[in-house]
Amino acid sequence: MLQGAQARRLPSNCALAMADDVSPIVLALHHSLLPEQAARLSAERALADLERNAQMPYLVLLFRVVVDTSIDVDGAVRQAGAIALKNLVARRWDASARDTPLPEPEKAVVRANLLEGLVHAPPAVRVQLGLIFKSVGYSDFPHAWPGLIDALTSNLQAGEQRTLGALYALRMLVKKYEYKAGVEREPLGAVVRATFPQLLVVFAATSDTDHPHAHDMQRLLCKVFWSTIQSTLPDELARPWETPELSQWMSFIVQLLERPVPPAAQPPAGAGAGAAAGAAGGTSVGVGAGAGVDPGVDPDSISEVPAWKAKKWAAHILLRMLQRYGNTRYARDDGQRALAKFLLANYAARCLQATVGILLLKSSGQPCAPRVETLCFNFVGEAISHTSLYRTIHPQLETLLVRIIFPQLCFSARELALWDDDPAEYVRKELDAIEEFYSPKVAAANLLVDLVRKKPQDCLQPFLAFCAQTLAEAAAAVPGGPASAQRQRDFAALCRKDGVLLALGELSGILRKKVGDEEYARQIEPMVKAHVAPELTSAIGFMRARACWVYAKLYRTLKFTDGAHFAHTSAALVSCLRDRELPVRVQAALGLQNLITKEQAAPLLRPRVPELIELLFGLMQDIGHEEVVSALDALIGRFSDAMAPYALRVVSTLVDAFGKMFAEGDDDEDAMLAAMSVMRTISTMLDAVSGRPDFYPPLQALLLPLVSRLIEPDASEFFEDTLSVLGYLTYYSPAVSAELLGILPKLVAAFADWAVEFSNQLLVPIDNLVTRATDAFLAAVDAEGRPFVGLLLTIPQLVLGVTADGQPDPTQGDARARLLLPESECHGAVRLLQSLLHSCHGRIDNYLPTIVRMCLHGVRTADSLSMRTLLLDGLASAIFYSAPLALATLEAHGATASVLAGWTAHVAEHAARLRMHECKVMTLGFAALLSGPPAQLPAGAQANLVACVRAAATLATRRRALEDEARRREAGEADESDSDGGRDLLDDDDFDDDDDDGDGDGAVTRRTDGAGAGAAGAAGGASGKGAGGEGDGGADGGGGSGSRLQIPARPHDVGKALRAGALTGDELSRLVSEFGDDDELEDEDDEYSSALDAVDELDVFMSALERACTCEPRLREMIDEGLSGDERAELAAVADAVAARRRSAAAHANGAAAAVAAAAAPMLSPQLPAHETR
Repeated sequence: MLQGAQARRLPSNCALAMADDVSPIVLALHHSLLPEQAARLSAERALADLERNAQMPYLVLLFRVVVDTSIDVDGAVRQAGAIALKNLVARRWDASARDTPLPEPEKAVVRANLLEGLVHAPPAVRVQLGLIFKSVGYSDFPHAWPGLIDALTSNLQAGEQRTLGALYALRMLVKKYEYKAGVEREPLGAVVRATFPQLLVVFAATSDTDHPHAHDMQRLLCKVFWSTIQSTLPDELARPWETPELSQWMSFIVQLLERPVPPAAQPPAGAGAGAAAGAAGGTSVGVGAGAGVDPGVDPDSISEVPAWKAKKWAAHILLRMLQRYGNTRYARDDGQRALAKFLLANYAARCLQATVGILLLKSSGQPCAPRVETLCFNFVGEAISHTSLYRTIHPQLETLLVRIIFPQLCFSARELALWDDDPAEYVRKELDAIEEFYSPKVAAANLLVDLVRKKPQDCLQPFLAFCAQTLAEAAAAVPGGPASAQRQRDFAALCRKDGVLLALGELSGILRKKVGDEEYARQIEPMVKAHVAPELTSAIGFMRARACWVYAKLYRTLKFTDGAHFAHTSAALVSCLRDRELPVRVQAALGLQNLITKEQAAPLLRPRVPELIELLFGLMQDIGHEEVVSALDALIGRFSDAMAPYALRVVSTLVDAFGKMFAEGDDDEDAMLAAMSVMRTISTMLDAVSGRPDFYPPLQALLLPLVSRLIEPDASEFFEDTLSVLGYLTYYSPAVSAELLGILPKLVAAFADWAVEFSNQLLVPIDNLVTRATDAFLAAVDAEGRPFVGLLLTIPQLVLGVTADGQPDPTQGDARARLLLPESECHGAVRLLQSLLHSCHGRIDNYLPTIVRMCLHGVRTADSLSMRTLLLDGLASAIFYSAPLALATLEAHGATASVLAGWTAHVAEHAARLRMHECKVMTLGFAALLSGPPAQLPAGAQANLVACVRAAATLATRRRALEDEARRREAGEADESDSDGGRDLLDDDDFDDDDDDGDGDGAVTRRTDGAGAGAAGAAGGASGKGAGGEGDGGADGGGGSGSRLQIPARPHDVGKALRAGALTGDELSRLVSEFGDDDELEDEDDEYSSALDAVDELDVFMSALERACTCEPRLREMIDEGLSGDERAELAAVADAVAARRRSAAAHANGAAAAVAAAAAPMLSPQLPAHETR
């Protein structure tokens, strides 16, 4: 029953006091459980109608159905009501909810009775009520629920059932503060002070009993404590040398981990993985020292035991305390350092022994929950970094290495059972990163690597000796040849050999570093020939898979010296792609990825490329895993010059495979990841045939339907890869087809609807379309008759928060803030303005005022240097397009003087951070200002002419510095190239043993910041159009790569380049500033390509300046007076350099330089003199 009479809690005239009829709700809930869909839909409508009935206290009545035991309701109906109540609270409880908030009187009734309902609810309903309690607590505590703490503390002292309910509720409440800080975290202090003394009493009472409810309470106690200390230790616990509370908690938690789980509490031994013994030919699964042993109890069953659940949270807490609070290196003040020393001195050693005790259980044949093992391995891994703790465990190193770590590495009967029963699931678990996070096997391997890397003097040689002995024992256990191997080999020896091979593979990188490449090869290659190579043709499937895995590791770390051995094992690994066992084929595919990178493998694999493609396609049909697709991607990338004959079939097959994976994606995360890999592989194939434009029309016919389908909200995960494919199609196709251009409206609609964060990536294909199909683009209209130009302007319009005519839009406010986008993710939208102005020069006059207004508004509201620079580039491009029209727009807004003053000040302040393309565009903008008679300029422009000349001189200085830097970089790259010959694509020195990085994904005209770039370079590249062609230039790619098509490295490839020493000091500084400062501008303009490259901006500027001085002689005097000596010298140097270039060009090309200068003349004025300046 609800506490108290409802009438006493509400006004007497309230309908709620008299409304007790829950039958309509019960009936609707009952019908919602019927198997007939029509009945369920009708019930859902009925519940919605009841909720909308203002005369019915729906919330309270539904709550009564869930918690009032006096109402005779079936358990399933009550649970359905709990779910409906949870959804209702989630939608309407909070005052800021989108739906109409629930009435406060009804909410008060629920708050007053929620804890009582939680106490008495059956488990299935309690879960839902706990989530409801969490929602209500997040919204109402403490301001609207002041009595909650008192209610919790009273229930904590009122018997087992109430204690359990109160603990469950308290856990939900403190979760609210797990990641809170400062003022938001203050209410947690009151909760700790009021409840923690009672919680310690409960912990003490449950510590000496093995009742399941006691373990449930301990688990909840640990979860409450975990939520309290996960991110920050409360002040009440932070000084344990003054108050004993933290010490009491730590004692109870360590005791919980130490206390054995009684046999009666363990699950019964049953049909666990031990039943798989017969799968190995009836041989015994006992392997000695615990290797490969399954204690006969299903680990999943162990994990559900209440005692092991409690231990899991105890291990969580101990690991967290050591990692976050027990390490003086992470201490930010004296108090934290004192706390770390206290924990290390008083508890860390005991915790370490407790975790080692847990880890020893399996070697003695006792059950242990896998998650607890993983946490304990992680604790030991953290502990060995502390000298005092390492001394504690040093006497047990042999036990740790041989009895604890090594058995976890060995192939187990449980794994064999899964291999035989469900090989696809075995592969999924082996390759699943989430599974690895929870896997004791992976945790043990990580601990082994840490021990050997951090304590090689104690661990390396003893463990290697143990491995050598184990391999010798395994070899002695095989008296027969391959025909009799399955009958005669001892399964235990095989499991142990598998463990040794796994260990040596994981340690391969460390071993190479410890002894050097030559010594490593001398020692390892004979061992591999003797013990690993034969297993490639083993009769036992898991040993063939392990051999493939080992060679995959060695291809990254070993420089093979025995050519015959390398050729034999390479052929054997390829043969494993035909293996009858699916896991073997998958491991062979993974090995192939690394084999491809070895230079000595190229002549062996090239003749087999068609065969390898077929084998990988077959494997993709068997299991659509991303790693398998990545192997195909690597093959295509490595032998791209041989892919042309297979391109159409490969892409067709990939499109079909993607369709299948995409259909499964909603229910299968692995399929979704594989589908993403397929899209990247399509890009790789498009890049492989980029030198064959004739291939692109049929490829486009295959891909456009897929691309069109993926430009939809339900395919947003694939949108970036889709844009990559579009980038290739728009760049390398011989001509932009009408169908390809027709995709533009859909891209714009996607951006406006759901893809706004992709503006940088959208720039790539859109810029290609504008640049390479300018005539068609300017003539095109969408289905509603809107010109493509105006349609395209909606992208920067939305990002900059302006109306269709470029005016500030008060209804949008700060659009970037509203869209929750950093300015760096909006660069592409702004660069589109430059793309239009450069590519459509002289043909979009009616849009120029709108573009100027957009840039003007953006400059005024931009927060970052990079965004302001891009918008000033846009204004410079607009002035370059038509100075009279652009200045007229600025004059209409009274902004001419302020814009020019701000622009020149920006150049003066930030010249050192401008890139080559920006220097060019801004210089041309200044030239355009000077191209007409100065007297005809607006007053605001006239007043800033000297400042413009000064800024142009500064830009010339910056340009010279960038040219010098480019020459130095080019010389450095040439030196590297000379000294780098013969290295493998995946050079051993470039990688650590455990770097499992994939190949870079293909992308068109992307830059290192991932923001995309204009592809105007297609005009001078793949399309064969030069400076005078249809496209007049592309928007700045912003990263300098501009219109160059390139396959960029993934983010982790930066780390590879660092390890390889492949970055110069300047490049490293640039990368650091890019990743560390969002405002930092990149300087990769040596790769920018556009029609503007044919224009010498300094020549154009000096010609314009000379003309202006001729028209207005006083201007020269003003310049002489306004410029400093250094600035005048720079201007004179520019004039001399321009004159020298003209003389040289005239001498060698009969006046070609004049033609180059004339290329820009129509953009500036009808006649631009080409004579030299003084």
